[in-house]
Amino acid sequence: MKWTTRLAGLPVEVERARVEVREVAVPGYGALRPTSVLALYGRGCTGHGEHVGWTRGVHDAFAAWCVGRTWPLTVGELALDTPTEDARHRRAAVEGALLDLALQQAGLSLGVAKMPLRYALSFEATRAPAARARAILSQTPGTRFKVDVHPGWAAAELDELAQLDCVDILDGKSRGARALWHRIRDRFPEAILEDAPVSLPGPHALDQALLVLDDVRCALDDGALVNIKAPRMGSWLVALEALELAGTRAYVGGMFEVGPGREQARSIAALLCPDAPNDLAPLDVDPTRAAVTPTPLEIALDRVGFG
Repeated sequence: MKWTTRLAGLPVEVERARVEVREVAVPGYGALRPTSVLALYGRGCTGHGEHVGWTRGVHDAFAAWCVGRTWPLTVGELALDTPTEDARHRRAAVEGALLDLALQQAGLSLGVAKMPLRYALSFEATRAPAARARAILSQTPGTRFKVDVHPGWAAAELDELAQLDCVDILDGKSRGARALWHRIRDRFPEAILEDAPVSLPGPHALDQALLVLDDVRCALDDGALVNIKAPRMGSWLVALEALELAGTRAYVGGMFEVGPGREQARSIAALLCPDAPNDLAPLDVDPTRAAVTPTPLEIALDRVGFG
């Protein structure tokens, strides 16, 4: 039985809701990260979900939207009202809280053991990406990286980074000249090129274009790997179905979650793609120390609830 089928039919009883909106300092984010956590209460349990919107105004609007809301009686009844980014973020936050609450009320967990979860640490450097990677490796050997490509990198910078042999994914965010990407593929023949603006041989993946399940199917048909993000798709159930569909060609990405959303993303990754280069590193990189929590992480899939 598919995970979506198992979880969608779970009954859930919501007695009241509360939303906490705040701003959090996140290393590497560049500013205070606005965030909101939805808490749903029922039968002595509390389920949590995280909204990943990018502005404080979006989070304030989410808190207002939740006031007086009628909640569904099963997890799978939640509907996506409009196909906008804000609606998808909102739906994923609510569905995460419903799943958490429903699993707790049923006394269920996603698994029966703790699972190791591999991750690739994501970072962006406009200049000297190898220096950034080397500083982290000096403190935490064995760290693997997902590096955001900067269009201004020189050939020498690519050479220096390639010599470290520590990069799993190069994220293009659909930018950069064709010549740059040919140099990248030449220097990183086995790395995954994510959202590259040109078609090149070798491992490649899509992220930003994956909004619905059909997008995932098309990407897989075209030979791509897929970076699955539940908030981007607007649903944890859809994300689980996408992961089951993709199998070993999937990994799970983060969206600078700072609360339960990150733990929930780690849970589905540990469940279905624990050995992939998941973009779910701890957000605890101290720029003055450059140390990170070693990979793999230990994920408690045997804990009652979701994440």
